[in-house]
Amino acid sequence: QVLENPTDEIPDRIDEIPKDKLVGVFCSAGIRATIVFTFLKSKGYENVKIILGGYPSLMQAIMPGKLYKKLKK
Repeated sequence: QVLENPTDEIPDRIDEIPKDKLVGVFCSAGIRATIVFTFLKSKGYENVKIILGGYPSLMQAIMPGKLYKKLKK
């Protein structure tokens, strides 16, 4: 599930974020992602990663490798 602008919503919706899966956070400049990353870590989330580079990096991270290579050409 991708939330559009979740920074302010995270505290109220933290129960929707699974602790047993990798959680990737991102934003265009990395500032909000760092805030969310720090908040989640403080709440016991161990498998949290910041995806730097905004939407292009996010798409690269979630697309299957072979498909992404073909689409990139």
